[in-house]
Amino acid sequence: MKRVLLSILIGFILVAVYLGILVVIYFTSASRSPYFAYLQMPVRLPTEIFYYFSPPTAEDYAPVLTIRKVLMAVTFFLVNILLYSIPPYLLLTLIARFRKPESPPNAPPSPPSF
Repeated sequence: MKRVLLSILIGFILVAVYLGILVVIYFTSASRSPYFAYLQMPVRLPTEIFYYFSPPTAEDYAPVLTIRKVLMAVTFFLVNILLYSIPPYLLLTLIARFRKPESPPNAPPSPPSF
């Protein structure tokens, strides 16, 4: 259970830091480079998959903030967190599997082998 919560926390931190860096790059770049779309690709993957199966409508491009847009943004953020928590979970599982178990400090010595 600790491993799952730790991996979700790591996924949240990864997504939040990456989105924060993207915001800083977007607002500090003066030329609005077309390469910015490539920087967004790791966190836009759930959006691209959604729009592949359900193409956007004209109201998706309207500047008005609707409930659908808010729910989609929250859903995409949560999916990114879950998506980016899978590699840390696998890494923590691998580390736990190969870690040597500790013996209790007050355990009696092992019997001699003959």
